[in-house]
Amino acid sequence: MSQGESLAAPGPPSAGPTGPVYGARYGEPAYEAQWGTSGTFPPPMGLSATSQTAPPGPPSTPTRPGARLLTFRPGVVTLRPLSINDILDGAIRTIRRRPGLFIGVAALGMAVATVVRAVIDVSAGVTLMDASGGASRLSPSTAVKPVLAVVVAGLLAAPTADAVLGRRLGWGQVREALSAHRFSLLKLVAVIAAITGGTTFLAWFAMGGREAQLSNLTFVLWTLGLVQFLLLIPFSAAPAVSVIEGAGPVRALRRSFSLMRGFLGRAFLMVLVSKLLIGIMTAVIAAPLQLGILVLSQTTGYQLMESAWSPAVNMLMDLLAGSLTLPFEAVVFALFYIDLRVRGEGLDVLLVDEARREADR
Repeated sequence: MSQGESLAAPGPPSAGPTGPVYGARYGEPAYEAQWGTSGTFPPPMGLSATSQTAPPGPPSTPTRPGARLLTFRPGVVTLRPLSINDILDGAIRTIRRRPGLFIGVAALGMAVATVVRAVIDVSAGVTLMDASGGASRLSPSTAVKPVLAVVVAGLLAAPTADAVLGRRLGWGQVREALSAHRFSLLKLVAVIAAITGGTTFLAWFAMGGREAQLSNLTFVLWTLGLVQFLLLIPFSAAPAVSVIEGAGPVRALRRSFSLMRGFLGRAFLMVLVSKLLIGIMTAVIAAPLQLGILVLSQTTGYQLMESAWSPAVNMLMDLLAGSLTLPFEAVVFALFYIDLRVRGEGLDVLLVDEARREADR
């Protein structure tokens, strides 16, 4: 089976072959008629065109026809509807399988984002040091972080999807899987950047930019960030849709919203729990660095965090923390996307069938 056959959107079985299961274009006529006969992206998790029924076995829940063998786990998660704990545990298992790949992608993204933020700060004439020497000036470059999260989520969606079936993708295979739909992901990133970055820049300049009072600027930007965060929750599956299903930006956003319909409360809880864990992880990562800086300051008398090196130290800590927390967040939402399709489209039946056939080969 080629890597290009995977996860098409489900529907009623047809009389003949129905095409790739993971990668049909959402919204095309074939999507509505046949479970995605016109798959266009070689997605990571492959299901053959003829595998439309689950292996025989007693149904585990009478309300879901065909939901069988719910304890089957070929990869990082059991192929059944997942609890939040299952998703979080699966995210950790996924990263542990290929830490170099997942952390490396995030570290590369963080490095690029750091450069972009520096360029934005210089272009906006923002100085990170106030008159007393403390680093406290807010910048419009804060809009880069949510955009980076979308990029990393898209890049790691393919290897996460393969990990569900127990496959391992290398750097070359990830690059090959993304090559066909890199422009779809880039277009989605551009849309998110225009929404989040555009509104942040407008708010920053409307408040007076670098001449604004810091307390007012802080309140406005944090409030705007919270609103953006809440509004983007229904579209958090869009990066995975863009890469795995090969949808364009508008279709990816619509598809994500459609999958989330009826599960918004669960999505909000998932975001809340993952953000809480990320906050704890960030604190654990930053604590040794901050302790080291404190010891250095007390032994040498040099106040590093009040010096001109303070912004560089903060960027270094952000880079380290982001490299370890961004992959976790990206994998959580990729698994959540798959779980949404399992709950709403019975995808687990197809995945069980494919995993068992692969094991028999």
